[in-house]
Amino acid sequence: MRSSQLVGLEQQQQFWIQQQQQDLSSFDSAAAVRLVRECNSIARGKLLHSKISSSQSLSRDGYLASSLVYMYLRCGSLESAIDVFHKIAHKSIVLWTVLISAYVSRGHSAAAIALFHRILQEGIALDAIVFVSVLSACSSEEFLAAGRLIHRCAVEAGLGLQEIVASALVSMYGRCGSLRDANALFGHLERHLDVVLWNAMITANSQNGSPREALEIFYRMLQLGIPPDLVTFVSVFKACSSSPSLRASQVKGFHTCLDETGLGSDVVVATALVNAYARCGEIDCAREFFAAMPERNAVSWTSMIAAFAQIGHLLAVETFHAMLLEGVVPTRSTLFAALEGCEDLHTARLVEAIAQEIGVATDVAIVTDLVMAYARCDGQEDAIRVFSAREEGEWDAALVTAMIAVYAQCRDRRSTFKLWGAAIERGISPDRILYITALDACASLAALSEGRQIHACVAADRRLDRDVTLGNAIVSMYGQCGSLRDARDAFDGMPARDEISWNAMLSASAQHGRVEDCCDLFRAMLQEGFDAERVAFLNLLSACAHAGLVEAGCEHFSAMTGDHGVVPATEHYGCMVDLLGRKGRLADAHGIVQAMPVPPDAATWMALMGACRIYGDTERGRFAAERVLELRANHTAAYVALCNIYSAAGRWEDAAAVRKIMADLGLRKIPGVSSIEIRSKVHEFVVRDRSHPQSEAIYAELERVMGAIERAGYRAVTGEVLHDVEEEQKEQLLRFHSEKLAIAFGMMSTPQGSTLRVIKNLRVCVDCHNASKFISKVFGREIVVRDVRRFHHFKDGACSCGDYW
Repeated sequence: MRSSQLVGLEQQQQFWIQQQQQDLSSFDSAAAVRLVRECNSIARGKLLHSKISSSQSLSRDGYLASSLVYMYLRCGSLESAIDVFHKIAHKSIVLWTVLISAYVSRGHSAAAIALFHRILQEGIALDAIVFVSVLSACSSEEFLAAGRLIHRCAVEAGLGLQEIVASALVSMYGRCGSLRDANALFGHLERHLDVVLWNAMITANSQNGSPREALEIFYRMLQLGIPPDLVTFVSVFKACSSSPSLRASQVKGFHTCLDETGLGSDVVVATALVNAYARCGEIDCAREFFAAMPERNAVSWTSMIAAFAQIGHLLAVETFHAMLLEGVVPTRSTLFAALEGCEDLHTARLVEAIAQEIGVATDVAIVTDLVMAYARCDGQEDAIRVFSAREEGEWDAALVTAMIAVYAQCRDRRSTFKLWGAAIERGISPDRILYITALDACASLAALSEGRQIHACVAADRRLDRDVTLGNAIVSMYGQCGSLRDARDAFDGMPARDEISWNAMLSASAQHGRVEDCCDLFRAMLQEGFDAERVAFLNLLSACAHAGLVEAGCEHFSAMTGDHGVVPATEHYGCMVDLLGRKGRLADAHGIVQAMPVPPDAATWMALMGACRIYGDTERGRFAAERVLELRANHTAAYVALCNIYSAAGRWEDAAAVRKIMADLGLRKIPGVSSIEIRSKVHEFVVRDRSHPQSEAIYAELERVMGAIERAGYRAVTGEVLHDVEEEQKEQLLRFHSEKLAIAFGMMSTPQGSTLRVIKNLRVCVDCHNASKFISKVFGREIVVRDVRRFHHFKDGACSCGDYW
């Protein structure tokens, strides 16, 4: 309506109101109805309502009252519409239907169904439209029982086989996840040639994970001569998009069929076709068809971005930027799609700015996806900034999940579990994803006490206490936190297990060097009927490598292909190189690398380099380093390993040359960091660290401890110092390693006899390993150290690794 017409209408409404105020005896009902029907302003509508009410005619004129209901719904005031509705003495079925539809459109499904039950109670005659409206309220599995009741009512009313009602029933069963009911009903109606009914059946199958059956229904529909419409093709292409075994030729066949109907110019169906091409990997076809579309709106652009994002294609971001250049305004859905495909900070920040411009920056779902995108792009500070701007009342389980993952990435233990506690206090009910993310955070941070608390929450949550995926996360958490006993108890207590369950327990046992346990688990897994897969063999080989069991490792490696038909991957060959190399069989290890049917990766060559350092094979180590640097020119660890190889061989000039290359390239060795948790606070130490507020006391305790173990026979392993310095200076360098500082702090901060748990970000050195054994014996302490390779359990002067790591 043009502005002059709108002003004219408002003047008429104002004139009528003034006239009624002067003479209520001559109320003009017809004029009132017309003005109410044309009113689009809630404020003016309420003024009209007020004047109509004062005339006493509202209770007498059902048509006028109904017009007020329609007006309020049109203006978005459901509450006012309901108020008027309840005051109408004789309501038509049309009015009941309109209100049911209003409830449904606003997501109030239960209220819509309750209103339908009132219609039944009042004995009002039903028509097909009211069934179509109330069936649309049955939108998920929780409403299946209500949908079946409505179906029964439709049959009793003689409307169950009417095409419009039958189509609505099939759609309802599809949305509620009951293909059995949908198929049973469709079986009685298959002779009907109504395209709406067939479309409903195609969609129902597609929605419920049966895309192949959906496409078969489409073929039958064509055989019966039923001409497909736009909805048919949209449904078919959506089925194509959800089919894991779809071939590009099939999509092209449907595309040809679409062209024959002349419906391909419609933007909705064209968008669905683009999506189908992208999902089956036909990126060029998708781009070509998209570029040729005569009309491209925000929906089609969004679909294109989402299709690329969901297959992990870099074109998602490129398409998003192209959309902006064409001046198309993104919608909320566009931002979700762009964030899913976002791989760089610039794009993430651009999406955040657009979200502010279009007024969705405070939308909790947008905030959640922004946090996740920033975390993927190493923008943890941006993620924390976005999250911190939200009040606690705006949190939901998904946002808390995303943020816990970010804090864990930042190694911020305090913030991770502070957020978990705050979410629980606010009454946020954790779902399985939040529980799993929290457990993964415990695993990465080695937070055993918090992991036990979260495990207790899961055990008390009757919704999820039998969830296999959650059980797997618990087993994995205990394994990575160093408590193999808890991991095994959790594993044994699982009501059901899958392949991941067995692999989680195998991995935990391998990390702790329990080779016999790994073999027993592997045999039990096979007896339970599970197939041996790549991950299981990787854990077995890793355990053998940790224990130095060459013969057992070779047997398992041969059994992979010979007995189980599993083709070894690069990681399996890397384990064999590590196993043979650490036993001193460097020529055999090198031979495996050279004989690999797949190109060796940097990790495989690094395993060979590690063995070369231990056994002093300088030339082979140099050769391996060159291969690593061919794959990754700035591989810091390769330069460090080569420098160590030269230093161990006394080739100080060569070692210095490697250090100079690193300095020229701006590469720095990752510093060793050891951490220990004391009374729920994590304390971190680096070599010769003096930053701790209790530094003086820590060094005094360390001197006390070192003096005690030296009197018990400990001697520094000075061969670990790869610097050309005097022996006494080497001893001093070893004395203040980060592991020793962490252990000293733990001993002065905990009661005698309690277990100390230390995390080291690098491999524990030989001297610290030796010192830890002595400390465990002299002071009667159990010490658990998790380094980058495995767990070390020191007790009574011995280590669980058997001094082989």
